[in-house]
Amino acid sequence: SGNSNYTINRTFTIDTIKPIITIESPINTSKNNNTIDLNVTNNEVISTWWYSNYTGEVSNITFTTNISIAGYPDGLNNITIFANDTIGNENQTTIYFTIDTIKPTYSDSQTNTTLSNALAKFSILYSDTIALNSKGQYTFSTNNSGVWVNDSAVNFTTTPQWANVTKTLNLTNNLTIGYRFYATDNSGNSNNTEIFT
Repeated sequence: SGNSNYTINRTFTIDTIKPIITIESPINTSKNNNTIDLNVTNNEVISTWWYSNYTGEVSNITFTTNISIAGYPDGLNNITIFANDTIGNENQTTIYFTIDTIKPTYSDSQTNTTLSNALAKFSILYSDTIALNSKGQYTFSTNNSGVWVNDSAVNFTTTPQWANVTKTLNLTNNLTIGYRFYATDNSGNSNNTEIFT
């Protein structure tokens, strides 16, 4: 009868795998400015990227990868990144980070003696709105020897924390000794005291 029938072979790929999102930046740490660099990578072609933050104020904003976002407040923050591949598989990941733009504060500068050749303890209380430790440090500086000399930096171990330094005072009577402290908090914000005498 001459009738024939044939089918066309068709191949297709089933993709049920969600895209893998890697947030390269920001990282889970403290930073001392309120702008983040958002750098993300993935394992396949992404059709749409979008993000939202913890406040809901910035929600479902589409973006192209590797952008800067300003306006994060001091304190603990997060950003959730969403990605949709070309088939429609969706995934998300969240990163937490701390913004700290406020320098550490100090109070209660004191010394226990001003007598020549005496062992003197110099103290000051440091505090911070976020954290002094574990990357924050203080340095004591004095002209007790006749020239200004900085001691080695000391790491803060808690917030707040007393900075205490003991020195034998110069033998010269009626000599005015000056001293000061330099400090940075966990995010690198610095605050130096005035010169105390």
